[in-house]
Amino acid sequence: MATWMSRVVVAALKEGGRLCHGYGGSIREAGGSMGKRAVAKEEQYFWEQERRQIVQLREELRKGRLDSKLQCKDQLEEMVTRQKEQIAEHQRRAQYHKEEMEMHRKEYEHHLERIVYHNDKEQKLREKMSKLRDDEED
Repeated sequence: MATWMSRVVVAALKEGGRLCHGYGGSIREAGGSMGKRAVAKEEQYFWEQERRQIVQLREELRKGRLDSKLQCKDQLEEMVTRQKEQIAEHQRRAQYHKEEMEMHRKEYEHHLERIVYHNDKEQKLREKMSKLRDDEED
């Protein structure tokens, strides 16, 4: 960047001291050490100005990165919060189904007991029927 400016100034001096917007001034036109000093001061001014701009751009870039990091951090915190909410919801549903399964297990056991009861009753009735048939045949 500074080299570009120095090339422009040197080229301007070689062309008779003219810069983009007219003459470089009477000191430049005179040439010699005073003209070189003026060119050097001008180059130094532009070099310092470019350095300030670079520092400013770097600072803005760094701030932008910090802002991006903060945004990423906020997004990650939101995602963690959502995950915690989903975990809590799944735990609630798991507990509900566990209770439902326990209720159904008890109903299942009750029905098994009823099946055994009715099988026994059916067996006793068959025995009675068989006994009645035997009595009729005698």
